[in-house]
Amino acid sequence: MRVLFVTLDGLGDRPAPQFDGRTPLEAAHTPNLDDLAARGINGLLVPIAPGVASGTPTSHAVFFGYRLDELPGRAVFHAVARGVPVGTDEVICLGRFASISPEPQGLRLVQRMMTAPEEQSAALASAIASYSVDGIAFKLEYTGGTESVLRLTGPVSDAITDCDPLGTDLPVIKAQPMGEAPDPEAAAQTADAVNRYLRWAHSVLDGHPVNRQRVDQGQLPMNFLLVKWAGRRRALSSVEDRWGFRAASVTCEEILLGVMHEIGVNTVDRELEDTEEDLVDRLHTAEDLFAQGYDFVHVHTREPDAIAHFADPPKKVEAIEALDRGMAYLRDRMLSDDLVVAISSDHCTPSVVSGVLKPGQFHDQHSGEPVPLIILGRNALRDDVTTFSERAAAHGGLGMVLGKDLMPILLSQAERTNVIGWRPTAREVLYRPRNVEPFEL
Repeated sequence: MRVLFVTLDGLGDRPAPQFDGRTPLEAAHTPNLDDLAARGINGLLVPIAPGVASGTPTSHAVFFGYRLDELPGRAVFHAVARGVPVGTDEVICLGRFASISPEPQGLRLVQRMMTAPEEQSAALASAIASYSVDGIAFKLEYTGGTESVLRLTGPVSDAITDCDPLGTDLPVIKAQPMGEAPDPEAAAQTADAVNRYLRWAHSVLDGHPVNRQRVDQGQLPMNFLLVKWAGRRRALSSVEDRWGFRAASVTCEEILLGVMHEIGVNTVDRELEDTEEDLVDRLHTAEDLFAQGYDFVHVHTREPDAIAHFADPPKKVEAIEALDRGMAYLRDRMLSDDLVVAISSDHCTPSVVSGVLKPGQFHDQHSGEPVPLIILGRNALRDDVTTFSERAAAHGGLGMVLGKDLMPILLSQAERTNVIGWRPTAREVLYRPRNVEPFEL
């Protein structure tokens, strides 16, 4: 049997005052998702652990059966997706230009998310592209927008804090060694070198002709480089090795393209502007991938996460309803006896956030609430749930499902489970292998 796993990014939410305490998903008109819920078994999916706010890459990696301590820093996934060569002997960080103002309490982050012509960003990145201190070399590679990949080589450690405060309510964070760093001396040396590089970079950026021009034109200067997500590339076994599935993913999300590359999942990168048409196109692409011999296809959408970050519950409802209309394609054309379908989300992106003053104000936060999950297939017991929402899913037959348990559940639904304790191969696996070493007389 084949498996289709659909993740609607950032679907979960909190009760909204505009909807009398209902979440945007509860307030949305979702006849197709409701019908799918009524045909299957439902539950709440906890990506990492109860109350833990997760991001798209970590949730998906856990869903696909990888432990958090196996994963590199998030910057590695971004670099790989952008085509930047990454070796295992270097530390990779993601850099983003920001505007800061020095104050007695530290560097005040005036604007974190900036836009600029490519030539301006490229010129600034070139000006701070190379630096070295205490045997540690820095190389900054501009990758587009206002972002770059920062490469550290020498006696370096990836066990350092981020400098990006993910918002303007905190000052820029000083790089520090992590308390549990395996090599405290290397981590301390690396953090000190990063701070020295960033001070030098600020002095260069602050007086650069590009920023002088921006100020003259009434624009904020891009006078600081926020760095974050330090990591080293690690060798990860493939999804096929771990679960026996030949897997593909339909996603246009950069970070997911990097994740899938690192876990051996082939990707199809495509996106249409209209949310409904985009989902239909992705589902049609999934059909093509099944026809090509893939037996596990993952479909990921940017919405409703993208709109939820702008703190406008009614707009999130519109995005959910567009996705529901696209789900008619799955309901009417794809369901079959040999297909297992799982529909859920990777995390909760609240459109209701304290401190966000008005609809349309961007926030960069996720939250730790669980997200609804449907599993359909000929082996899935139907429960009494007839609507797709956070509250309804809480009464479903699946109960509370941890992200790490999702793949074994899907493996069982697809009738591919190996009885635990049986050793058909030299490596213990939970799936029935396609090939074994035959005995010879």
